[in-house]
Amino acid sequence: MAKTKLTVPELIQGIQTNSTVDVDVKTVRAVLDALRTTTAEKLKEGFAVNVWNIATVEVVTAKARRGINPQTKKPIEIPEREKVKAKAAKPFNREVVGE
Repeated sequence: MAKTKLTVPELIQGIQTNSTVDVDVKTVRAVLDALRTTTAEKLKEGFAVNVWNIATVEVVTAKARRGINPQTKKPIEIPEREKVKAKAAKPFNREVVGE
């Protein structure tokens, strides 16, 4: 479990440090923004998106279920809804956890 979150500037710094080409902050930020925008557009169109051997991102439908209102402790019905799901790619998972 992650103990702290990586900030966007730290991510950009890491990309610059590990890149085999000379890139500036604006270029890295523009590429990350384009990746986010394109991924969101394709998910809305119904595609699953494979993000370069890191993860596959897709929209899935969560089933309707029963829950409990934490304030009143009364049962409630939680309706079916769509949510974004990400699954780590096997090569990335092996690199991170070694399995």
